[in-house]
Amino acid sequence: MTVLNKNNSMNYPKASSLTMYHKAYSCLASKTSILLCTLFSFLLFTNCETDIPETDTTPPTFSFKISGDGFERTFTQDDDFDTFELYLKNNTTYNFLFTAGDAGGLRTMEWDIEPKSLVEFLEPIEAPWSIVPNSFSDTMWIRWTETDRNNAKTGELLTGNFKCPVEFQNQQMYNMSFLFTVGDFGGDSGPSNTTSKRLHIVISNQNTAVFDIVI
Repeated sequence: MTVLNKNNSMNYPKASSLTMYHKAYSCLASKTSILLCTLFSFLLFTNCETDIPETDTTPPTFSFKISGDGFERTFTQDDDFDTFELYLKNNTTYNFLFTAGDAGGLRTMEWDIEPKSLVEFLEPIEAPWSIVPNSFSDTMWIRWTETDRNNAKTGELLTGNFKCPVEFQNQQMYNMSFLFTVGDFGGDSGPSNTTSKRLHIVISNQNTAVFDIVI
């Protein structure tokens, strides 16, 4: 609704308010542009077709970025996953970005969640990804299915949102783990090079943070 004063003229914000609005909009636009450029750069330089080399002894790399509850961190294959735990807050929405790459062609990319009952994805997992049926254990297998030696790609990504829908009594906590596994073709003649890391997670009603494991 337009508000008019006694002289039938509009009540415009003060110049200082306009400046503040402009700065806020510029900041938001800048952050959005950075995010879009980051995703575009990844797709441009890693999700490309490639020729499998004759030999390949370099294992693939991966990253797992998680943000939410005022927290943001990117984990990679270079982290020492045995020395820390990630504390997640129950019933809190987290955004994730799982990426992997290999110049000689990415063959496998998988994210295993154990136990699967502690995670709820807020969007469906869609092709070229799938949740592999598992009636033998309480592990969710999320796999990239678009693997082809004749149409090898240098990388792939999976992004979305999830939460941990659990309730607590007293100081109760839940333990969970994310296992990330990526592999390449190993060249035309060699065995596949594989990178595998397990992220230890504790679900609580405390703020999201990373804590060192005290031995």
